[in-house]
Amino acid sequence: MAENHRFSFEDNVKKGRITKKKSIAALILSLLFIALGVWRGEAIVVMEKATRICMECIGIG
Repeated sequence: MAENHRFSFEDNVKKGRITKKKSIAALILSLLFIALGVWRGEAIVVMEKATRICMECIGIG
């Protein structure tokens, strides 16, 4: 029987591949990029594109 070689997040944490500091750093970095996108007005652009695509899917746009 073949062994399952998939590792879960918990396995990686237990083996020291992902540390708490790395996780916190990644979280902070992602929040900074989200804030930068909102500050630049990218959230509005994304919402407009999503609305346009949705309208095209239902045949209105």
